[in-house]
This record gives sequence, structure tokens and C-alpha cells, in this order.
Amino acid sequence: MKTRFFKGLFLALLLGTFAIFGVISFNILPKSSFLFFGVGFILLFLLGNLVFLYFNSVKQSWEEIAQFNRQLTQLDFSIPVYLPTARELGNNLDSFEKLETALRFQFRQLSQERNQLRAILQNMREGVLVTDRQSRVKFANPALYEILPLKQRCENKFLLETLRNQDIQEAIEVSLETHSSVEKEIKIPSGAQDRNLIVYVTPIFELEGIQGTLSVFFDVTPLRRLENARKDFVANVSHELKTPLTSIRGYAETLRVGALGDTGVAPRFVQKIEESAIQLQNLIEDLLRLAEIESGRLQLNPEPLSLRQAVAIIQGNFEEAMEIKQQGFRAELPELWVQAEPAALKQILGNLIDNAHKYTPAHGSIEITAKSEGHSCRVTVADSGIGIDASDLPHVFERFYRVDKARSREAGGTGLGLAIVKHLVQTHGGQVEVRSIPGRGSQFSFTLPLASPPKI
Repeated sequence: MKTRFFKGLFLALLLGTFAIFGVISFNILPKSSFLFFGVGFILLFLLGNLVFLYFNSVKQSWEEIAQFNRQLTQLDFSIPVYLPTARELGNNLDSFEKLETALRFQFRQLSQERNQLRAILQNMREGVLVTDRQSRVKFANPALYEILPLKQRCENKFLLETLRNQDIQEAIEVSLETHSSVEKEIKIPSGAQDRNLIVYVTPIFELEGIQGTLSVFFDVTPLRRLENARKDFVANVSHELKTPLTSIRGYAETLRVGALGDTGVAPRFVQKIEESAIQLQNLIEDLLRLAEIESGRLQLNPEPLSLRQAVAIIQGNFEEAMEIKQQGFRAELPELWVQAEPAALKQILGNLIDNAHKYTPAHGSIEITAKSEGHSCRVTVADSGIGIDASDLPHVFERFYRVDKARSREAGGTGLGLAIVKHLVQTHGGQVEVRSIPGRGSQFSFTLPLASPPKI
């Protein structure tokens, strides 16, 4: 509106000047001076146009400067700003373009850093949580939604609204009150087992003071499980080694103090010492075997093996023991060939048949069946033994886990047989399963890759 007003005022003054100049010229100047009048009128017209162009240029310059200021205010650097007209006002306007160039460069750097930071936060395995001074969530990365049981978006909500965990809330409050970092280990309910987390909370400082907190969550559940497994393993090994060693020491001391000359007692004690030594040797061999498998140092050389022949060889090793307990044994096997390492297949079948023999009472039965499943062969060892409770089924392949501890030790078991079976099968690329009904027996099955019979 102001621009139109001044433009109209300028045109009115210019026309008025022309009118006054014309009146004076006609009334004062003689007729012979019309030439002078024409020249003056043209010069005045040109002068008016120059003045008009100058004012229009000034107006365009201020419009360019205003546009420049608007873009700076809105941080809009998508379109470069040029000041060709405004430059006519003076060389000092070069500083505007230099300022715009510097701001454009800084804005580009900030955008790159923001995108890098966003990519890092989006792909971090650790959970990141940013809260303000009122414990209102300002940011949460995707990993946090996996680590914590957050079922909905929590941004701009109070932490306790979406996650009712007092330990996390207390850690954040302590960090806000003490203006220092806080480290705390917490447990989060997650299905059947709790999830162990370590949270680091640090305050966020700005010019106005502390503005909130940054919390980083580390999932240490696998680490804690490994630590517990190591503790259990050490305790179990110590206990398993202590049992035969105590027996050996006790019988040896009895023989030393006088029973050595007793022909009725000494042979029996020597036999007990030998049995305990064998049990101790089996335990150490199984431990070494399991450690070799788990460490990946076991070198397997799979080859095509006849499953029927492998079972027949293992069956011969148990014939005498099964005859003593009057157990029936049946193997219904088609002519299938599997790709396996001979010693490993022998140990897998031997451990499963030995396990079925130990836990099957007299006059019971043991049966081995096999069938092809795609590119794999499934072998099942079934017995009519005591069975396994449902609560024990998830643990039967763990080291030193015994369903019937008294019977297993009495039979000379080490508690590592099924664990070795599981690792050997998995090393061959197969899977192992167990099904059981208490009082009606168990079925242990495993898969191995099928192989073609060797050409003769």
C-alpha cells in the first residue's frame, strides 16, 4: 500500500511539474522560444523517468533484502539468494551474501550431522531414551521398544504412563537431583524368564541448566545366563568329581588300615575302587569331548554311512546288558544312508540306546525306527521306561541334568550323554527332539542329512 501511494504521489508531482512548466512557457516565453521549450520539456521528461527508475530500483533492492531476511529467518536455503539490484546501494551488501553462504554451509553441516546421528540411533542395538525434567519422553529409538515392554509410542508422554518400572524412574530422578551419571542393573519381566538390563543415566545440560536426561539400556541377559551356566557348571563338575573320588579314597583307606589282608572284603573293595575310577575316567572323557565340540575344534569328516549297519553294531554292544534285564530290542530300519562322521554317529546312537536301557525297567522294550524327511533322515529311539515329566523336558539336554539322579549315578552315568548327543547332531546340521509321557516311556529323535549309497 505504501509503495503504491508513493508511486502515485511521484507521478502526480511529475505531471504537475510538466503542467506548471508548460503554463510558464506559453505565457512568459516568446513564440520564438518554442524550440527552447521543446528541448526543456524533453529534458524534464527524461529527468523524471530517471528519478522514477531510481526510486523503482531502490524499491526492488529493499524487496530483495526483505526476501533475504525472510529466507534467513525460516532457514530456507533451498533457493540461492542473489542481490543484484540491492548491490547498487553500496558494497556493504556483499556481507549479506557472505553471511548467506556461511549460513548455508553451516546448515548443510548440521543437516549431515543430524542425519548421521539419526542413522546411528535408529540402528543401535542399545536402547536410547531421552526425557525432560518432568520425566516426559522426548525420544526413544527402535531398539528401546524391543528391549523394554513398550506396546505403544511413548513420545511426549510421561515415562510411568508407558513403562511402569520404578527402578528406571528412580535412576532418572537420582540423576536429575544429583546432576551426575547413574548406573543401575534392573530386571524386566519378559515371558518365562526375566531380562537383565544395565541402564546408564546421564543429565543433559544446556545454557539454562539441566534440561533432562539421556538413558542408554544394555541387554546383558545372555551374559548373565552364561555366568550362571558357568557357575552351575563349576558346581556340577566339582560335585561329580567329588563323588567317585570320595568313594576311591574311602575304600583305599579301609584297605590300608587292615582290610587289605581280608580275602573276603579286599577283592570287593578293589572292584569298587575300579568302578569309581572308570566312572571318573568316563566323566573326564565326556567333559573333554563336550569341550572339544563346543569350542569348534572337533574336526568332522562326514561320509555316507548305512544306518542299518551302524545300529546293528551298536546293538551288539548292548546285547548282554539287555539280556540281563530281559529287555526287548527291535530295529525297523529301511535301507537309508546318512552323511555323518562314523565315530560321531556311533556315539549318538550309543548314548541314546544306553539312556533308554538305563531308564527302562526289566521286561521293557526299546525300538529304533527311521524315515526320510526331504533331504534329511529322522531316527527315533523309543522306550517303555519311566518317562520324563513335562517340567523336565526342556532341560534334559543340559549338562549334568538328571531326571532320576540316584538311578543315573547308580548306573554310572555322567550326566553329559544327552548334551553330547545334542551338540554332535547340531554339528552335522541336524536337530534333536524329545517326547515323553511319565510312566509310558520316552522318544528321542534326531535328524541327519541323507546321503547316496557309495557306488561299488
